[in-house]
Amino acid sequence: MNKDPYTLDEIARIVARGDKAAIDAGRAVATFADYLELATGDDDDRRSLDFVDDVPEAFLPLDLADRILAGESPVKIWRVHRDMTQAEFAKAAGISQSYLNEIERGHKDGSVESLRAIAQALAVDVSDLVN
Repeated sequence: MNKDPYTLDEIARIVARGDKAAIDAGRAVATFADYLELATGDDDDRRSLDFVDDVPEAFLPLDLADRILAGESPVKIWRVHRDMTQAEFAKAAGISQSYLNEIERGHKDGSVESLRAIAQALAVDVSDLVN
């Protein structure tokens, strides 16, 4: 495991990738000074930060991302983030509530077709839903 602090380029990539970013907990993420340098950096840096500000629904809050890292179902976490009940979400995704429940509890993986429907209903990539 690398113990060196993240470079500004690495921080920019983490910010740009949002919830898809792999973060090494053993490394420093960023100091406030690093953030300010990133925020006042070149156009690519500012575009990365602007994307986070402009499309906040595309990113999970840290507490929800931590729950996925702790082993909770990404499907459940994204559904909670979208503020939907299982019944509401199952209907929106076109699957049964019992099937959704089994996917969220980890009893079933979900078919490719159902994961695509779930991802579409959540407005995320299928890759956001599989560990």
